[in-house]
Amino acid sequence: MRVKISDIAKLAGVSNAAVSLALNNKEGISDETREKILNIAQSLNYMANDNARNLKVKRTFKIGVVITDIRNPFFATLVDELSIEAKKRGYILQIALSNDVIEKEQEAIKTFVSNNVDGVIVIPTIDVNIRDMSHLLLLKNLKIPFVFCTSAYVGFEEPCVMTDLAQGEYELVKHLIDRGKRKIFFVTGDSSLLLSKMRIQGYKKAFEDSGYEYSKDWIIETTPYYDSGYEQAKMIWSKKPDAVITVNDFVAMGLIKGFKDIGVKVPEDINVAGYDDLLFSSLIETTLTTVKQPIHDICNKTLELLIDEIDNYGNKENYKGFYFLEPKLEVRESTN
Repeated sequence: MRVKISDIAKLAGVSNAAVSLALNNKEGISDETREKILNIAQSLNYMANDNARNLKVKRTFKIGVVITDIRNPFFATLVDELSIEAKKRGYILQIALSNDVIEKEQEAIKTFVSNNVDGVIVIPTIDVNIRDMSHLLLLKNLKIPFVFCTSAYVGFEEPCVMTDLAQGEYELVKHLIDRGKRKIFFVTGDSSLLLSKMRIQGYKKAFEDSGYEYSKDWIIETTPYYDSGYEQAKMIWSKKPDAVITVNDFVAMGLIKGFKDIGVKVPEDINVAGYDDLLFSSLIETTLTTVKQPIHDICNKTLELLIDEIDNYGNKENYKGFYFLEPKLEVRESTN
């Protein structure tokens, strides 16, 4: 049912005329009353003259960020960098944690809307059974700009800033093949996710370009957590691969610990490599070969696109598609 001015007036305890003044940015009411009316209007997803963006009286210089997994230092570093770069541009971040649960992401977006953020950065969940995208449609209806960071949901034209995951995986597998490895297992996430699809694409292409075959049985789908890597160690070793690459450094470290606990040495018995280049990847006992994601550049580009859209809403020439940033292979002891 369409929300009416009278509905807002009733909740705010004011007249219809006062609501009209607030929605049309007219004088005649206090700032406190205006803010109260606008907050209620946004929470009800009120649309005025097909231009819900006019519900905002002025820019708040607040940006909402939905982060997925605080256990993974990659995302903690990402948000820290976003916060630093946003501050340089005069913005502050409001941070919410989804824990890779879509319902929590939805709640976060609604909270951002009620707090009058100027824009939103979405780090998508790994939930593959998502059906309800009403929270992102709410942002579109209210004309609140948003961008995706590190991955994206299918079906949205909003920009996404991320590493070229396929290229990074390709270079990593080529490195191992060039070192004589032929049976290379890949511990990745759900293959239906964009993040996994890109990595698997790079993995397969490296074999194809090198003239060697791979088996689909070598690709193991799991969740991207330390415990997942640890739990896979015994099963993987029973298959006797030459090397194992993983969806991120976190999983690789769990795998190395799992190998150690069953008496398997890295890199003497098997090579292991990760992805992300977390700070402690170069500090652990056997330093980890990995692919570096350019976090600083990702954050810079994400904020550049979002703030540009805040400044020039609707200018699609400045607001388009995927922005892939170049990864860098970091070779260390775990593959030497």
